[in-house]
Amino acid sequence: MTSGRSPPIRSFGMRYEWVAIPANEIPRAADPLFQHVVDTYASEVRT
Repeated sequence: MTSGRSPPIRSFGMRYEWVAIPANEIPRAADPLFQHVVDTYASEVRT
């Protein structure tokens, strides 16, 4: 009989040899409301 719970999901993330925009160089958005846009763009161009 199972408890109905799923096992915990572990995420290890991707490791790339080359990073286009290092995390410490991601600029701050002029308006904090839009920081997610900058963060998303930076994460997409890292590959």
